[in-house]
Amino acid sequence: MPAQRTYVTEPGYVIAAAMFLSALDIIAVILRFWTRTRQREALKADDWLILPATILVTAIAIETTYGVSQGAVAYPTEIPADFDGDPLEITTPQIALVYKIQWAFDLMLPLALGCIKASFLFFYLRIFVVNRKSLASYILGGLIVLVTLSSISFFFASLFQCRLNFWALWGSSLDIVNNCVETMHLVLAICIIGFITDVAIICAPIPLIWRLHLSTGKKLSIFAVFLLGSVTVVASMVRLINMSRLVAYGFSADEDGIRKFPMMSPRTIVSTNIRSVVVTEYLYWGIVESGVGVFAACLPTLQFLLRNWSWKPLDRDAQGLISFRWPHSNPAVSQQTTNDSSGQHINSFGRRRADQKSSNSADSLSVGGTGTHQLEDLEAASTL
Repeated sequence: MPAQRTYVTEPGYVIAAAMFLSALDIIAVILRFWTRTRQREALKADDWLILPATILVTAIAIETTYGVSQGAVAYPTEIPADFDGDPLEITTPQIALVYKIQWAFDLMLPLALGCIKASFLFFYLRIFVVNRKSLASYILGGLIVLVTLSSISFFFASLFQCRLNFWALWGSSLDIVNNCVETMHLVLAICIIGFITDVAIICAPIPLIWRLHLSTGKKLSIFAVFLLGSVTVVASMVRLINMSRLVAYGFSADEDGIRKFPMMSPRTIVSTNIRSVVVTEYLYWGIVESGVGVFAACLPTLQFLLRNWSWKPLDRDAQGLISFRWPHSNPAVSQQTTNDSSGQHINSFGRRRADQKSSNSADSLSVGGTGTHQLEDLEAASTL
């Protein structure tokens, strides 16, 4: 299959995705910690795990941007005009740099995704589980162990993919073929397991929420907040599809090979092989998945901010405009309506606490303390 350039392999798109998502993640994490301060809640494992994930995602964005700026990432491989040998045997500073970037990426991405997934799971433990011997606790704990082991395994698999022949990682393409494991199959395995764990993590809160003694409407509203994290599943699925396609077509020097452009000297050849496209696509979709994952992991906590953003200033402005245009309107009635609404809101919170206390006494799955407060925040935000 001939190498094809798509928007994900264009320099501008790669830099935009890297910079935008890393900046968005940094802002989201800062707001997450500020929210915890506003809630006067202790920082727990789900909060701390998102910090190394953000650092790793930012580092990935920086190294990818540097690679683009140096003409290594998102650019075709340039072959010197005086080279007559096999293009797969050549080593240039450009080729060495792109392989170094890919290797660093291979090391950081499993750790970043592992921290993101573990943050999701510890957040579920925070709000849903009080009894550590409950079934929910064991299931979530098992998922945490699975995510941890898979992330560490893929980290070391990437670290020693060429065994101890580290020099081969930034050598020629033939050096990689002769000294390293089938790297694309390793990448595909990471994508498959990552997608499966993403689906499991997104589906995990469904039975936990359904057992709460709340109305169906309230359950669905809380579901909607948690399903905001499903964007990570979409990113993971897109990455899996692209990597599956690349592995299926494989790399062939004869098929994808070296193409001479007629406008160039016969001695000047430019590599347009699939390898150049593979590295850039691999980096791009990894950036998207990890960047979106950090942001999605912060969304349930940031719903608290929506609850505390008051619409009253807008209401007062609207009421003032109405009063200016219709002098016969009665501000006292509006104020009474606002008070009644506030009272209903407070009463609904009281009923919610009572419902959750009933749930705690009826089910082995319990929500208490911090969990009750978090669910109230999530439900209040979802109704805005």
